[in-house]
Amino acid sequence: KALEDCNKVLSMDADNEDALYLRAYILTEKKKYDLAREDYYALLAANPDNRKAQFALALLYAKERKDNQALLLLDNLIEKNPDVPEYYLACSNIEKDNARYELALVYLDEGLKKCRERNALNLDKAEILVMMKRYDEAKRVLDALSASGYYSPRMKQLYKKCK
Repeated sequence: KALEDCNKVLSMDADNEDALYLRAYILTEKKKYDLAREDYYALLAANPDNRKAQFALALLYAKERKDNQALLLLDNLIEKNPDVPEYYLACSNIEKDNARYELALVYLDEGLKKCRERNALNLDKAEILVMMKRYDEAKRVLDALSASGYYSPRMKQLYKKCK
């Protein structure tokens, strides 16, 4: 239904950014990546500075395992908007998925220096440290999160692995 609504809006206004974005998102969820990519390209052709579309396209590239393209877009977003933790998390996840844990940590540490919202970055850092069997460091990160009042169910799982 939502896809039909987007198509209807776009048949009347082919440049409607909201409808293009929503349709691209829906198509991504339906794993119709080529069609989703076309919509993101159309969005970016109309508005090259659309960070939401750039980020969504980078995540689409990551789903397609086009890691270099994803990281290029994300690095560009980070350069222009260094205080957005989601960009660092996305880069870190790409590196983590490729078992490049040290590079994943580099992205997280860079985000921790530049972002005000650090909880998700620290949580992912603890997870990667556990994956690297650096349990003492992971526990210190988790302890700091806990001391700040932050809680996530993932923390309990990670604490268990640190023992």
